Amino acid sequence: MNKQISVKIPVQFDSRGKDLLPFVRSCWEILNMMLDTLQALHNLRRSRQDAEREHRYKPFPTERKLSNIAVPVIVKITEKEHAVTVGHDGPASSPIRPEEDDSE
Repeated sequence: MNKQISVKIPVQFDSRGKDLLPFVRSCWEILNMMLDTLQALHNLRRSRQDAEREHRYKPFPTERKLSNIAVPVIVKITEKEHAVTVGHDGPASSPIRPEEDDSE
């Protein structure tokens, strides 16, 4: 989740009706987001501990090279080429999608 909170920090107590209430609400939002983050970190830690416990006495698997698992493709596309592709294929087009064969 990527959320930005922007709020004016009140400097005068007499403006509590228009400034203090939004500030307090944003503090509660930040608190809830922090609690969600802590819960996610706790779950991640627990899953890591479970995985370590499960594989503690097993031998290490043989090492595999990343190049054997994934073959990266580097595509350079200009803005003009992208505009033409999107114009023909629509907004769901992908510049790395293989071209369709019209010869069949």
